[in-house]
Amino acid sequence: MTLQIETTLHLGEVGKRFRVEVYDLDDDGQKVAINVSSATTKELLLQKPGESTAVAKALTWYTDGSDGLAYYDTVAGDLDAAGDWIGQGHLIGPTFEWYGEKVSFPVETVLAVP
Repeated sequence: MTLQIETTLHLGEVGKRFRVEVYDLDDDGQKVAINVSSATTKELLLQKPGESTAVAKALTWYTDGSDGLAYYDTVAGDLDAAGDWIGQGHLIGPTFEWYGEKVSFPVETVLAVP
């Protein structure tokens, strides 16, 4: 499971997309989507700089989960600290509980306007 971030993130931004992709690799090293539509818990874990615990944000399927793709779009108050954050996908289904790899990403400050 991987976590992808569409672009550079800045303090206070809204509508920035985090994408979670669940897949396996075939014999040729090509990605093959894993059907995770049975997941009852699908979340993005976000840990702020200097914090020891994460906050869970509900993921949304791109389609129905059969393509292994989910996303979360930031809302007001999400990106409220500048610095290095950690993100991780987390899914729970009837026969699985999976955590994706941890991904570190910066949230940058913005210039002050007088």
